[in-house]
Amino acid sequence: MAFKRTFIAIKVSLNESLKDMLITLKSTFKTSKINWIKDDICHITLHFLGNTSPEQIEMVKKIITEIAFKHPASDILMEGIGTFKYKGQPSVIWAGFKNCENLVALQADMAIPLRQAGFTLEERAFKPHLTLGRIKVLNDKTPLIASLNDFKNRSFGKLHVDAIHFYESILHAHGPEHKVISSEKLKRT
Repeated sequence: MAFKRTFIAIKVSLNESLKDMLITLKSTFKTSKINWIKDDICHITLHFLGNTSPEQIEMVKKIITEIAFKHPASDILMEGIGTFKYKGQPSVIWAGFKNCENLVALQADMAIPLRQAGFTLEERAFKPHLTLGRIKVLNDKTPLIASLNDFKNRSFGKLHVDAIHFYESILHAHGPEHKVISSEKLKRT
């Protein structure tokens, strides 16, 4: 039986405002080692499922179809950046979202049948975010703190959320590859 490493997400296309902010961040952290996101794999993870059997893949596809029909497409506002920490040190740089109640409800509604299907899901409250970079080595925290302050309340425009994507994640030495297993459009309002 061939298992696939899978997750459910919302695809994100980088707009010019986000691209400009990333260019600024990359030039600020030239001496640090940060794995920056690639345009073609940007997403907001709703649920990471991990190793998934072919039978489970079929169940997840059905769950996504049922849930997508119940939730409306909507716009969310991309605003601010922050960091997640690991052992007290910044490990991930992310962009945040506002006005995302529909997205939070979608993620929560999907959790119920996924747990019933046997998946172990994240227990922490869902905080929609777009990972911008994973910090491997940060030579100086001062520029990071300054960047966080500069971009803390900056808006990066709207993101139209109109579909759920079920992905396979294939890990390579040069970074992950994400293949779409299935996609479902959200309900039109």
